[in-house]
Parts: sequence; structure tokens; C-alpha cells
Amino acid sequence: MLSLVFLIIFCLSIAGISFIVFRKWSELKAVNVSNEIEAKPLKEKIKELRAIKDFSSEKLLKRFFLGLKSILLKGEKRVDKYLHQVSHSQKFKDDYWKEVKED
Repeated sequence: MLSLVFLIIFCLSIAGISFIVFRKWSELKAVNVSNEIEAKPLKEKIKELRAIKDFSSEKLLKRFFLGLKSILLKGEKRVDKYLHQVSHSQKFKDDYWKEVKED
């Protein structure tokens, strides 16, 4: 049943795509596609990229350490919360004093 639904959706999608292609066929024929590829050396293409111009190892390390600090602070906060819950629970207090009295 589910495969039949997928088959119907697939067929409708193909029909829609073909409808659009046939409708725009005259415009697609008129498009001039040039086979000339502008050949630039790879080094020049890399230099043109904005991200690489702004690249700095200091910025990368700073971002890494800020992320690490954030993760560590979240973990520390979570551990502190659990430690607070355990230290204020009644079971902890009773068990602790029983063990102290036995020793």
C-alpha cells in the first residue's frame, strides 16, 4: 500500500517535470551554451575566495578554545547541580551519619 503511494507520487513528479520542460522547450533551445571554460590556475581561484583571505590560525584557535570553554562550563554546571542534589538529599545525610557512628 505504501509503495503504491510512493509510486503515484513519483509518477506525478515526473509528469510535472516533463510538463514544465515541454512548456519551456522553445526557450531552452534558444539558450546559447558556450563550451569555453575560463581556465585560471588553481592558486588564483583560491586567492579570490574571501574566506581564505580572512583565515587566521589565531582566530581559529580562539574560536576552538571558546567552544571548549563553553562545553566545559556546561559540564561543570551540570555536575554542580547533581552534587547539590545528592548533598541535600535525606538519604545521603542518614547514610553518612550511620557510617560515621559505626566507625
